[in-house]
Amino acid sequence: MTKNKFLEGKVALITGSGSGFGREMAIAFADKGADLVINDININGLKETRDLILKDHNVEILLAKADISNSEEV
Repeated sequence: MTKNKFLEGKVALITGSGSGFGREMAIAFADKGADLVINDININGLKETRDLILKDHNVEILLAKADISNSEEV
């Protein structure tokens, strides 16, 4: 079965993607072909998310460690 890659050529920014719901959203966007900017305060979680995605998807991923609730980090 061919997956629908309707987000190829698009970039998704997903916050909180080091674990949980954010990680699942990052995987879902990669499933649809989107390149990703993934954000979290936990760099190790971001690396785990990246590695999980790159096992099954050929997408570009940029890691952005920052606390988006802190305006000085955004």
